Amino acid sequence: MSLFGIDGRSAGWVVAVGDPALKHIAFLIEPTVSRLVKELRQDDRAIIDIPIGLTDCGPRRCDEAARAFLRPPRASSVFPAPCRTVLHAPVQTDTCGTCGKGITRQLFAILPKIREVDALMAPNIQNRLREAHPEVTFGVLSGRGRGLDTRKNQSQGHSERLKILAKHFSAVPDLKVVRDQLGRGRVALDDLADALVCLATAQRWSTGNVVLFPRDGDCHDTRGLRMEMVA
Repeated sequence: MSLFGIDGRSAGWVVAVGDPALKHIAFLIEPTVSRLVKELRQDDRAIIDIPIGLTDCGPRRCDEAARAFLRPPRASSVFPAPCRTVLHAPVQTDTCGTCGKGITRQLFAILPKIREVDALMAPNIQNRLREAHPEVTFGVLSGRGRGLDTRKNQSQGHSERLKILAKHFSAVPDLKVVRDQLGRGRVALDDLADALVCLATAQRWSTGNVVLFPRDGDCHDTRGLRMEMVA
């Protein structure tokens, strides 16, 4: 079994790869996620920070549950997933199809990545690839029962997240060294931390120890994809 934590970045996808014990960790940047998904073996477990499963109209319960768990100031880090009707919008629109829901600039910026993953997904692939949100997992792993107060792209926030990761890895890689190896212009420290916490979530999933958002997990889209987050 191999475990994967996948986080989107402008240069592509940042991937943290580990063994089931999280003793041996490697990082890479993939320009697209398709090759990785297609090569996942049946016993592999991968966690990705991107919406899987989209409504035809209206919000996803998992997004609402995640924001309710995080609470301010971190609740806003969970962007409402787009409804499928605007997934291929060529320009930013004011409303989401017939829902009347506005599309933020941040959400529009990641539409290509949501579109890429949505095109690959099928219900059986969710046996190997599931959705998570780094801030939700950091909140769960912290034991606070809510999101962290610090911001991930600030020095204090990065240090707090590294301390949380240190409780779940034999040794947290030196992310500054990893960033230099991958290229400073291609990846940021918080991208690497997010990929690592997704990797930790993959291990939790492999041991049956995840928290589900929403708790009942009984949400599917019209294609049969589960609309849920794990942490």
